Amino acid sequence: MFLQRSLCLFLFFASKGINGKDEDSVTQFPSSVRSREGDVSLLHCNFTHSSAYQNVFLQWYHKEEGKIKYILQTSTLDGMNKEVTADGHFYAFVDTKLKTTYLRIHAIRLTDSAFYYCALSPTTENMLLQSNQKPSQAQ
Repeated sequence: MFLQRSLCLFLFFASKGINGKDEDSVTQFPSSVRSREGDVSLLHCNFTHSSAYQNVFLQWYHKEEGKIKYILQTSTLDGMNKEVTADGHFYAFVDTKLKTTYLRIHAIRLTDSAFYYCALSPTTENMLLQSNQKPSQAQ
């Protein structure tokens, strides 16, 4: 029996500036991703920002046990466009030309089941990652 965990995107908020012009916003994609326990998953978050900001900070969070927890922050500033957690499980980086930040999750595990949030200034969106246990090998 083959079990999978799903990554689902739910769009909740994208800000519009004065007169309906886009100023600051984030858009996460794809709408769903399927991977196996132990695989690597990559979350994408496109961003736009007003010309008032030369550099922006982009954060990744996840909601676990009803609490939102910070994972990593990247920036469009030189030298701050890549970050990795101490255990190497999460890695975030930003592509300034594509205006996209990515969150790579190494060796997906059941405890990675959570909503994942991308944030830029006051704008947030989230994704839901659901993990299922990898089937055991028949002996």
